[in-house]
Amino acid sequence: MTTANVAVLGALKPLVKSCVWPMVRPAGQSGTPYIVYTPISANPLVVIGGWAGHKQIRMQIDVYADTLTEAEELSNDLIPVLEALTTISAEVVDGGTSSFEQDTRLFRQTTEFNIWEQTL
Repeated sequence: MTTANVAVLGALKPLVKSCVWPMVRPAGQSGTPYIVYTPISANPLVVIGGWAGHKQIRMQIDVYADTLTEAEELSNDLIPVLEALTTISAEVVDGGTSSFEQDTRLFRQTTEFNIWEQTL
């Protein structure tokens, strides 16, 4: 069984030369583009008999790049990669929000997914 975090990390590494991290880019890392993924919420699937061993994870994936075009293109590229995974079920729910980070001087494209994982 593969968790959403493990599946997302493995799937996205080839897109950005392994520059993918959970929640924040570690200190001392540099270069662009890079991806940060953040689990926003987790809802267990509960049936009459109790927890079914599945969770729905809401996950935010942020692409950081030097240009808005690069951030948007990479964000568009990662959608079919995640939706094609067979170890989890990923569906895009927000196709992209653009922003500019003043402190890093980088563009950010945010995409949100609902991801089903099986943990039992």
